[in-house]
Amino acid sequence: MRKKYFIIAILFALVGTGCSDESKGDNEPGGNFGAVSVDDITINLSQGYIEDYGQIGSSYNLDFSARGANSEKAASVVYFELFSSKEDDLATGTYSLGKYEDAQSNTYTKWGEIALGSDLIIDSSKNDYTINEGISIRPTSGTFAVSENGEKYKVSFTGFGTATYYSDGEITNTKSGVSLEMTYEGDVERYAGQELKTKSNTAERSKMRRIFVK
Repeated sequence: MRKKYFIIAILFALVGTGCSDESKGDNEPGGNFGAVSVDDITINLSQGYIEDYGQIGSSYNLDFSARGANSEKAASVVYFELFSSKEDDLATGTYSLGKYEDAQSNTYTKWGEIALGSDLIIDSSKNDYTINEGISIRPTSGTFAVSENGEKYKVSFTGFGTATYYSDGEITNTKSGVSLEMTYEGDVERYAGQELKTKSNTAERSKMRRIFVK
């Protein structure tokens, strides 16, 4: 049975065919750049998104997401939950792993997830996706960096995570300490956050996100 992911809950319509796995140049005619790499898989990122979940304590819960594709099936989705000191934007600087209930500025939480692969199917009608050939990875350490914000964003992540590997829609392996790199430079679409589901009423919880996509 194919493993379905509902963590990101993406309303997706992937557009266009992209560059080769090695390319990290112009991924879209509008000038957005980016890619996410895990092991020997690299998928371009073509659009970024910011979801605003408002103020929590003295920080602001602003989540970053991105999507992209190298071809019709080779696709990627990226999601990071972050806390910023700035109300309307992710403040420039570096973000380290923290806890949701602490809501400290310049931190990201354990609920982030990246999925990428040579056969990743996104089902807009069901708001989910299926990894037939590829990897799902949750960051467990590393640095999320914001060097530009506003109309154009420039962000990156370098670190490690726990990866789950899929082949023919089945889990084949799980491994910790897997290297993960992500870069994105370009515009972002902005949305008011809508929480779709929680594991519990406690502060530390898994969020299902409505992320977007035109």
